Formats: sequence, C-alpha cells, structure tokens
Amino acid sequence: MSLDLQKEPSMLERFDMTVEQLDYSYVRDCSNKRTLERIIRVLRSGQEGYYPDLLRYTEDRLSSLHPESRLLIKDKPATRISELPSQELSAIEEDLKQWTLDIKEKEEDLTRYEVIRAPIPPVRNAKGKDVPLDGSTKESESNPQQLNKDEKDSLLEVGNEFLRSGNLLQASLQFQKVLASEPFNQEALKGMAAIHDRPKTASKGAGGRKVVIEEIL
Repeated sequence: MSLDLQKEPSMLERFDMTVEQLDYSYVRDCSNKRTLERIIRVLRSGQEGYYPDLLRYTEDRLSSLHPESRLLIKDKPATRISELPSQELSAIEEDLKQWTLDIKEKEEDLTRYEVIRAPIPPVRNAKGKDVPLDGSTKESESNPQQLNKDEKDSLLEVGNEFLRSGNLLQASLQFQKVLASEPFNQEALKGMAAIHDRPKTASKGAGGRKVVIEEIL
C-alpha cells in the first residue's frame, strides 16, 4: 500500500521567489523591504545552500534602506558581571550597599517602637451593667481597682501635666488608671484623644525607645 505524501513547499515557493533573486546584483538593485527580508529568510534557512557572504551583503543592504526592520535585531547573550565595565560595576555595588543600609535602618526603626494601648470601655446594657465585647454576660473574675474622686482627680491632673510636657507615655498611663476605674470618665477620654492626635513619635520610653500611643477604637 503506497501513501501519496505531499511535499512541503520550499521557502522560495512560499514567498513566490526564484533562485535568480539570490544574487548580488539583484540584491544591489532591490529597494523593496519585504523582498529583501524574504531573501534573508531564505538564506538563513539554508534550504538553497549556505551563502554567508551573500547573507551579510543582503543584511547590510536592508540595514542601509530600512534599519528599523525586525530581521536586523539579533539576540544577544546575557552579559556576565565579569564582563561589565569597571565604572558600571562600581555603580551597581554602591547601589547595593545603599539599599542594604536603607533596609537595615528601617529594621532598626521598627525595633525602637513600643505600642501602648488604652483600655477599651465596656458596653453597658439596658440595666446599666457592663457587658464584655464578646457578648458574654458573665461577670469579670477580677474587678479593676476602684478609685475615689480625689484619687482620680489627682491622676487626671498628673496626666494633663505630662501631656503638656510632651511625655505621652506617662500621660497615657495616668489616664488609663482612671479609665480602668471609670471607663466613661470624660476628662480621661479627652486626654487619650489628645494623645492619639499628637505626632506618634513625640515621646520616648525607657532606653531611648520611641513610643507610639495607640488607642483601641
């Protein structure tokens, strides 16, 4: 049993070209971009033979007439570090050093911050009892220390004094003590709001660490 296999057309047939066009004189007189590109494709394929000089001549001809042709773009191997000019290599190394220093400085800044969170007041139900945020109606196992009016006034006065001097950490601690005893104390809440509105790096804690005062909303 014989199979009738069709022969695949050559590139000359596909481009509707003749062998006579693969000639120096024809290339020299040709100014058509598409025709020159087709000649280059045929020569690069090697179907009609290997003619490196004619191929270079045709590429030069196309480059002089149509330098923007895609066929003239040749892949270049990736440049190795050892092949870079010394000046360019030095610039890359300096950029890497600076990037490393920037990252290290940011990491050190993060480790210098300490977050102080103010206590969140509990929600009161219709009967006036405090209800935990998780919805549970169980009473707290540990009751916060209850302060009398004089004690709260004293803490508020000290807290406001720290606030005016810019010591946000100590101011926050005084207001938190009042809020632990009386969650809806208006003056303590105003003090915490004032702390929250201050620049977050205005105060420093022990060891020179920057302190961030953050109120839980």
